[in-house]
Amino acid sequence: MNQTSVTFSSSFPTALNQYNLQDEDARSNFDVPRRFVASAVWEIPFWRENKSSFVRNVIAGWKVAPIVTIQDGFRVAESVNGSLPTSATIQLADGFKISSTPSNGPNGSGGSFRVPFEPRNAFPLPALENTDLRLAKQFRFKERYKVDFIAEAFNLFNHTLVFGASSNQFNLVRTTATAGQCNAGVSGTCSQLTFTPVTAGSFLNPTADQSTLYRERQMQLAVRFSF
Repeated sequence: MNQTSVTFSSSFPTALNQYNLQDEDARSNFDVPRRFVASAVWEIPFWRENKSSFVRNVIAGWKVAPIVTIQDGFRVAESVNGSLPTSATIQLADGFKISSTPSNGPNGSGGSFRVPFEPRNAFPLPALENTDLRLAKQFRFKERYKVDFIAEAFNLFNHTLVFGASSNQFNLVRTTATAGQCNAGVSGTCSQLTFTPVTAGSFLNPTADQSTLYRERQMQLAVRFSF
C-alpha cells in the first residue's frame, strides 16, 4: 500500500511599501512552489513458509513504512540594517532649502527594511529532504495475546534541514561625500548614503535547523501488549 502527493503552488504577500505598490508584487516568505510526499506500507513476504519456526515467527512478517518528503526551500526576505536620517536638509543649486523628516526604513516610507533595488524574497533556502521510517512486527501467543514491537526513525539520514538564515544583506551607512559628489552650489560639506554589503559569508548563513515538524535524527522504540 502506498500514497503519493505532489503540490504546485505560489504565495504572494500583501504590500508593505505604501508609496510604490507595484514593486511589492513578489514571492512571500512562505512560498513553496513544489512539494512531493510519498508514503508506503510493505509487509515483507519472504520466509513465511520457512521450515524453521524461529524464522517464521521472528524474522518473517515485518512491516516497513517509509515516508519521503522533498520540497523547495522557504524564501529569505533580504533586508537592510539602517534607516534614512530622522531629519535632513536638502539645499538645491539655487540656494532653496528643503527640510525633511522621513520615516524609518531604507527609503524613508515607514515600510519594510527589505533591499529596495532587489525583488522581494529573491533568495531561497536549501531544499528540504526528509525520510522517516517505521518497522513493526506483531508476535502472537496462543489466541488472545499479542505483542507489537515498533521501531521508528525520524530524519533517518540526518540531513541538515535549514528553516532560517541571516537576512541582513546590506548596511545603510552615512558618509561624507566628496566635493565632486555634492550638488553644484552647495556650500560646506554634504553626506551620502551607501549600501555597504555585510561581511562575506554572513548573508544567508543558516540560523535555524529545525521546526515543530522536522529536526535532527531521532529514534524511538515501543512495545505494546494486547490481551
